[in-house]
Amino acid sequence: MNISHGVAPTKKIRPLSIDDYKTVLNWSKDDVFCLANGWEKNRSEEELHRWWLHCVSLEADDFIRMGIEFEQRLVGYVDLACMKDHTAELGIAIGERAL
Repeated sequence: MNISHGVAPTKKIRPLSIDDYKTVLNWSKDDVFCLANGWEKNRSEEELHRWWLHCVSLEADDFIRMGIEFEQRLVGYVDLACMKDHTAELGIAIGERAL
């Protein structure tokens, strides 16, 4: 009897990259995603690119944003915000609605 085991999909939390911009641009065109995550709708591509550059290079003592990768593609992001005295707010945004 031959039993094959499927390979589990790869998932990981990783630093954001400027190369993620095209994915983020697609998310910005999804009104449901924007509404759910407090994103301004109908942003210009230039403004969104400047904002993403800021997200990628942001260094703060009380905020961390990392990408969520599934099967080697960015599908969302996770935030730790308002970090103080061993507490933080956790936020998760999934840009790929099929997931």
